[in-house]
Amino acid sequence: MELALNEGEVIGFASGTILLHPDKAPTFFINEVGVVGGYRRCGIATRLTERLISRSRDAGCASAWLATEEQNSAARALYQRLGARETGGIIVYDWDADL
Repeated sequence: MELALNEGEVIGFASGTILLHPDKAPTFFINEVGVVGGYRRCGIATRLTERLISRSRDAGCASAWLATEEQNSAARALYQRLGARETGGIIVYDWDADL
């Protein structure tokens, strides 16, 4: 996890998980990137994401990936600025907590 602080208050964070596979190199899943409203568009999310990706490379991960909502234009712009490829044609499945 990476944090951005302002006078001891958390104003941004990014978290991720190394995914170990039995048949391929480890990959890094970026769980979430978030910045408090008043601090958005200041480069905080960019720096947090860059630090996560750098740490994943240092840990030996072959790649990093994440998912975001199609309508989340701010997140999509961030990831494109960071050189990520946008992949289409993926279907996501989920379950409610009351399985």
